[in-house]
Amino acid sequence: MSAFKKIFHDSKGNIVIAQRPNKPLIAAGLFYLIQFLPFSASSQISKWGVTIFLGYWALLEIFSGVNLWRRMLGFIVLIWMIL
Repeated sequence: MSAFKKIFHDSKGNIVIAQRPNKPLIAAGLFYLIQFLPFSASSQISKWGVTIFLGYWALLEIFSGVNLWRRMLGFIVLIWMIL
């Protein structure tokens, strides 16, 4: 089995590099948009929301990503968030 196949193919043999955003990723995007509202508390709420939902998404990818690429992507995002 080639390295490309190990990294990018799922269990059904499909190449999966990107997928439709799932609920935690959509929620992180919505919280990101909240920072542009004119309320004073919106910035802090936005930061917490993005952190929580993006971290949750990264953990989901690490533990249940469809292929090695998705698991590595989740790991990279989680490390980036920690740093």
